[in-house]
Amino acid sequence: MQQDFFALSAEPPYDLIVEQTFFCALPRTLRPDYARQCAHLLRPGGKLVGLLFEADFGPSSEPPFGGTRSEYRAYFEPYFKFIHFDTAYNSIRPRQDRELFICLEKK
Repeated sequence: MQQDFFALSAEPPYDLIVEQTFFCALPRTLRPDYARQCAHLLRPGGKLVGLLFEADFGPSSEPPFGGTRSEYRAYFEPYFKFIHFDTAYNSIRPRQDRELFICLEKK
């Protein structure tokens, strides 16, 4: 499937969304829309899992864009219960201690 993520329909709703490098390519202005759309696409109890950069890459107009735990919580908390939200323990060496593993359940 190749579509605009923000235009996807939730019919039928999804059980799982796996996040890997899409979120970090989005400018911060689109991140609230991403969290809202993930919630829209998932059935109640559905999960959003994946990795987010837990690092600030400074000002840049090119991805990847990093972020902080508190920033991410603000985006996802209105829609999701946090099952797991901690530094990934098995990242590849160049990303060690700079990735956050998330497992969020739709409220």
